[in-house]
Amino acid sequence: MMPRYDIEAAGLSISARRDDGEALPLVRAISFSLPEAEITALIGESGSGKSLTATALLGLTDAEQYIVSFDRLRILDQDLKSIDDPSFARLRGTRIGYVTQDPGRALDPTMPVGDQIAELFVLHQGMDWTAARREAVRALDQVRIASAATRAQDYPHSFSGGMKQRIVIAGAIALKPRILIADEPTSALDVTVQAGILALLDELRRHMEMSVLLITHDLGIVYQLADQVLVMNKGEIVERGDAETICKAPGHAYTRNLVSAVPDLDAASVSPHG
Repeated sequence: MMPRYDIEAAGLSISARRDDGEALPLVRAISFSLPEAEITALIGESGSGKSLTATALLGLTDAEQYIVSFDRLRILDQDLKSIDDPSFARLRGTRIGYVTQDPGRALDPTMPVGDQIAELFVLHQGMDWTAARREAVRALDQVRIASAATRAQDYPHSFSGGMKQRIVIAGAIALKPRILIADEPTSALDVTVQAGILALLDELRRHMEMSVLLITHDLGIVYQLADQVLVMNKGEIVERGDAETICKAPGHAYTRNLVSAVPDLDAASVSPHG
């Protein structure tokens, strides 16, 4: 049976607008596919273009700062060349979840966390607030927030960094998206908290049959969780393959340098079940 892809991108390029009128290429005609219900890791050093690629897929790049172009870009069978902005906003709001690397900035400090999630059901599904708050509690319980009904009434400042990230994930998966884009989801967390978050993402992916685009610089995470890997350097995808091959027998010099920086990959990997 032919594999299904939830994202198909060909010739995706992103340039920054400069004051002199010239465009500075940042992402250079990359092509990739996101297989259905698998974890695809996009890996590279800071500044390689990983996060910029994610914002382009989400339609969140600032048009005054960046120029985005592509030969082909399909997300969940929607051709983005023919979709209007309101339709893309609905697609992004309901069928694509997004987890940022800084949960503190992603949450509104003036609003109870349950209401922040409930608002998604009000806006996108037309629920009344009573029903929406029940759904928010369900989402918080799904990401293992203890005493979810009580904690839903608390404000973000009363949660630890790891709990805040779980709340952000609850918001991202609340409307049962088909795709989850997670941008360095554990980089702001203590090492001891990372394993639980990674286990949660993998569990949700399996349970909800989501496709996950995991953006990271951490080869340990890649080796532990990813099905396929895209290696990005200076705005280009320089190597791609399954996680075992990329981590154990890299073919590109840049990938070999990334791997050589981790002397013991097995020891460096974070076991989500440990």
